[in-house]
Amino acid sequence: MKISYLWLREYIDLAASPEELRDSLSAVGLVVESAQAVGDDAVLDIEVPSNRPDCLNHIGIAREVATIYDCDLKIPLPQNPDGREFFSIVIEDADLCRRYSGRVIRGVKIQESPPWLNKRLSAIGQRPINNIVDITNYVLMEMGHPLHAFDLDKLQGPEIIVRRARPGEKLRTLDGVERDLDPEKLVIADARRPVALAGIIGGEWTEISSSTTNLLIESAYFDPASIGRSARDLQMRTEASHRFERGADPGATVPALQRCVELILKLAGGGVATPVIDILPSPGSALCVPLRRERMKSYSVIEIPDNFVRCTLERLGFRLQEDVQGWMVTVPGHRVDICLEEDLIEDVLRHYGYDKIPSSLPPWKEKGSFLPETERRSRLGELFRALGYSETLNWTFTDPDLESAFGYSELPVTLKNPLSSGASQLRTHLVPNLALVARYNQNHGQETIRLFEIGKTFIRRSGKVLERESVAWVAMGAEQRKFWSQHDDPLNYFYMKGVLEALARRAPLSVPDLRAAQISFLNPAQSAEMHRNGEPVGYLGCLHPDLQEQLKLKEPLFLGEFDLSKLGAVASASVGYQPISRYPGVFRDFSSLVDREIPFGSLLKYLFEHRVPHFRYAELIDFYDSEQLPSGKVSLTIRFFFESSERTLTDAEIQQAHEQMVKGLRGKFGLIPR
Repeated sequence: MKISYLWLREYIDLAASPEELRDSLSAVGLVVESAQAVGDDAVLDIEVPSNRPDCLNHIGIAREVATIYDCDLKIPLPQNPDGREFFSIVIEDADLCRRYSGRVIRGVKIQESPPWLNKRLSAIGQRPINNIVDITNYVLMEMGHPLHAFDLDKLQGPEIIVRRARPGEKLRTLDGVERDLDPEKLVIADARRPVALAGIIGGEWTEISSSTTNLLIESAYFDPASIGRSARDLQMRTEASHRFERGADPGATVPALQRCVELILKLAGGGVATPVIDILPSPGSALCVPLRRERMKSYSVIEIPDNFVRCTLERLGFRLQEDVQGWMVTVPGHRVDICLEEDLIEDVLRHYGYDKIPSSLPPWKEKGSFLPETERRSRLGELFRALGYSETLNWTFTDPDLESAFGYSELPVTLKNPLSSGASQLRTHLVPNLALVARYNQNHGQETIRLFEIGKTFIRRSGKVLERESVAWVAMGAEQRKFWSQHDDPLNYFYMKGVLEALARRAPLSVPDLRAAQISFLNPAQSAEMHRNGEPVGYLGCLHPDLQEQLKLKEPLFLGEFDLSKLGAVASASVGYQPISRYPGVFRDFSSLVDREIPFGSLLKYLFEHRVPHFRYAELIDFYDSEQLPSGKVSLTIRFFFESSERTLTDAEIQQAHEQMVKGLRGKFGLIPR
């Protein structure tokens, strides 16, 4: 928002320089990006937050400046003569138009605006057109309320109707484009046809021209959501729609109308033909919000004087009624951002000075704890970082072409109004965007890449949108950098499996079953599907070489992803301590033939579920597959480790435990000793 320094001084007795004003406004949350000299004036370019439409004008900024420097605000209060002519305004859709005010002026002369008006508009980037249009723009920039002027003689009949567009209606707008309308769009119409898109742009049929002598001035309040939706559908952004969709002040329609009429009579001549026509179907009541001293102190940890609170809020336009605990505050119509006590506290604190708040945190007197889900997410993050991974936070939006390349089977959630074609749907999985981040790191010289993300994914199922919390991680590069004379170990599927097992053991999570599966985007030789209670909950493996080439990845990308809600049902495990045994342990190897289809993980699971005395762990140390072996069989060598924390085990005890384990495996899986 561009603000003229000289124009601003009409409303306050301001002694501060533009540079001082820049610093003062920035300190209260209205960041001034620049303060540039324009002739004998200075123009401040202010970054107005989206929830502060009251500051999209000179009086709104003057109100803030008056509060900062504790000086009086001078707002124009025009008094215009009355007229006796009749003109009808009908609001058919009161849900989209809460108020519509208007006046008829006759006998105006269309001409160039006086130099002072042209200069002011030009200084803030507005192009002067003619005196009537320039006056409506001037009042918009002065008071922040949009207005529109119709050529009265081009209207069909002495009536304006505010209604939804009818099917098949069209309107040629002031930019020369003929637009198709639909019942979702609010229009201003005469007895025969639409003459303007409400709150966005006027129609060409009633445009002010050099032959115009009679005017209808419109000043209304339109529903923000309706204006925002129509502006997006039509891909139009105007000064009016920019303000209406953020929330205008219903109480400003008549003051803005009167100010506009005053300037027209002064600069274009003519006379008012009607009284103020003000249609207000359902008057609303002002919002009242409590402001308690103790509540304010609990947020700021400082005692703010009552007099400062009262003066600050009153200068900002609030009305206060004091009570025992503090004040009951009546919110003015222009402050659409205020609805909670915390909003009022923020207003007081930003003018009091955030720098005066101590850096220490306020004491917390309430009891509470994290939810189990929050603790598990935090624990997962700690574990990933301990394994050398860096956390990534990606957009929830994603590119449909990217997800299509991965070939997911779930139905995506498509956005109606996407930010761009490359972000037009909600992500169904985390891995695709993580793959792009890995490529970005690769292209910037990173050789070893370890990334993880914990976030929401979305799918459409049975007409409903399902939200899932997913965990994904990707890895690229060497598994471990060793001594300079040795080669790095390349990553493989078993490294990723080890990450999953570490997470399941320490998070803790329900341990999924890993099953061989043909997954379109994974390498068939290095891929697995995670299952829990017979239901697929994730996948693990190496990216398919074709997709690796398509994504322009120089090395194989290993990845894993699972649905946290399906694996996160285990209660948090307590951390236990067990001393290292002082006594030596013993290894025993066992070689056997086993069916090719039986995974080694099933053997391990059985061993730990049917643990024998003194057994600690088992590992696969050799795998042999040959045509010389019986059909459908492979050879495995399993190493068992036995140990006691109380004494040195005897050969007889070790042999007994070993035979018991072998007997169990033979009975369960049909192993044939070699």
